[in-house]
Amino acid sequence: MSAPLLAAESIDRRHGERTVLENVSLRVDACSRIGLVGPNGSGKSTLLRILAGLEPPDAGSVRARGTVGYLSPAPDPALTGREAILGAVGLTAAAAELDRWAGRLQQGDLNALGPHAAALERWLMLGGSDADVRLAVVARELGLEPGLLRRPVGALSGGQAARVGLAATALARHDVVLLDEPTNHLDADGLARLRGLLSARAGGWSSSLTTVNSWLTSVRRSWRSTVIRAMRSRTTAAMSATSGSAMRPVLGCAPSMSRRSPGESS
Repeated sequence: MSAPLLAAESIDRRHGERTVLENVSLRVDACSRIGLVGPNGSGKSTLLRILAGLEPPDAGSVRARGTVGYLSPAPDPALTGREAILGAVGLTAAAAELDRWAGRLQQGDLNALGPHAAALERWLMLGGSDADVRLAVVARELGLEPGLLRRPVGALSGGQAARVGLAATALARHDVVLLDEPTNHLDADGLARLRGLLSARAGGWSSSLTTVNSWLTSVRRSWRSTVIRAMRSRTTAAMSATSGSAMRPVLGCAPSMSRRSPGESS
């Protein structure tokens, strides 16, 4: 069995006296689509943030190969739609890092050659060279007028903001995409587009892990996936997915091994 793209081992997380995650382990293999289903407060978003490196666990470890992207259900309302999308897919941070090392090179710092090359490679891998062209195409397909992408997210309707999230999902070139409540505020057409985007990711190396409060039959039937059900007890909100029995396969997913992940030897 090949190494997973993303793996968590024995994750614990507490918020004050409340246990949010307890002894959680999971792996995300190539071509995986995983649905993490459970009520509010069961730790779904916390787990995704830990997997993305945005929040530290109190115990346990996370290992990743390639790039991992986290698409938040609530981007900064002060950002424009375009800024929110480019930030969600990692290009804002990648461009800033590239500019930082380019500045060092302009100052004559030869020690910046290696880091600059690595930053450039990451920016290109995330699709920085043609991001605006692809974004224009995606926005047109989703019915997002160019003017909407220039408006602050906080000034958009719930449906428009949800389509900004869909645009980020379509634009993302991460090896693993973590989607947090992507169905929020989506109408029937938006749900159909989300199903199509998730299904399209099955053809290559990329994988996705998605959280929802209740498992949508219409989404489940459209893409082969594994479902992990997050449970909440009366006194804690502890989720445990450490054993295979906690992972209920809906339909099998045969990984496509047509692409090696970054750093994998032949």
